[in-house]
Amino acid sequence: MDGLELLKKDWKKQDDSLPKLSYNDIYSMILKKSSSIVRSIFIISVLEFVLWASLEVILRMSDTYGRIKMVGMETISIIASVLSYSILIYYMGIVL
Repeated sequence: MDGLELLKKDWKKQDDSLPKLSYNDIYSMILKKSSSIVRSIFIISVLEFVLWASLEVILRMSDTYGRIKMVGMETISIIASVLSYSILIYYMGIVL
């Protein structure tokens, strides 16, 4: 007998012991998994947003932002902030 035929025979024997799942069962499992992933991505996005916002507030409240102004990097700081917030909002918009 061919090796492939032996595998087919063995597979048909195992087919009886495997659970039978309907389309709705499979769909609900996929939906549960994908919603869990989306929820995780959303939570990570919110945490990242809070982290960057709090760092910016801390920098502005301390003297560090004054030093950034003195060096002349205020424009770069503003561009970096706008870019990071727009990326975060974009990803949060995709998730929602």
